[in-house]
Amino acid sequence: MLAWPKVCRPPDLGGLGFLNLQLFGYALRMRWLWIKRTDENRPWSQLPDKHDSIVLSMFQASTSIELGDGSRSFFWTHRWLHGQSVRDIAPCLCDVVDPRIQKARTVADGLQNDRWIRDISGALTVQVLLDYLLIWDLTRDVTLRPGITDRLLWKWTSDQTFSTASAYRSVFIGQYSISGAKILAKTRAPGKCKFFGWLAIHDRCWTAARRKRHGLQNDDNCALCCQNSETVTHLGVCLVPTNFPNFPSHLLSHRNIKYSK
Repeated sequence: MLAWPKVCRPPDLGGLGFLNLQLFGYALRMRWLWIKRTDENRPWSQLPDKHDSIVLSMFQASTSIELGDGSRSFFWTHRWLHGQSVRDIAPCLCDVVDPRIQKARTVADGLQNDRWIRDISGALTVQVLLDYLLIWDLTRDVTLRPGITDRLLWKWTSDQTFSTASAYRSVFIGQYSISGAKILAKTRAPGKCKFFGWLAIHDRCWTAARRKRHGLQNDDNCALCCQNSETVTHLGVCLVPTNFPNFPSHLLSHRNIKYSK
């Protein structure tokens, strides 16, 4: 009745809150990356590993670095320069640097006597020179703090510390919310009533218009008012309590409605 990715959305975004196991797996693998960067005492932290590109991209977009002595952050790939990486700011400049050097050059080594300039080995096109001048200007104001370890910051929590729940929730950032979904999630009602309301806000009730669209009947006339196009919205207008003169007005608020068996 509804696509599974929509069912797996959080309730305030119009879903039922079921876990999408693939996305949750991405969140758990981001946790491995976080622990590897923040806890070197783990016995597996120095072992070589390989992650999917989507996991690495999500992790890099969700983290930044608060510089200390610059010994645990890589100059070319980590997001240490005003919350961005050198690759984000100057992609053409990074293309002329050997990938092996990008994975080995720390911020402390790169800033000492501007050693990062020696890493440039490709063709010096106009765009590469412009990127070089941009990085040169940005690195003039960077000051390292000896004796203080670089701190990895997580973007999606108030204390800037990683949590699997926030990593999973960040996957849904940018998706539009469904009108009425948040109120429905907080409403106290039997499950079958809330499920019917959930289908209604997604326009998945079997109204006459929908049955006609699926070839199950020939007309879509409303059974209540005999007008055309019996949709969910039309039924809501037909069944509004103000059509009944004896309906108590104080029950119009969803907070005051009490359900019985």
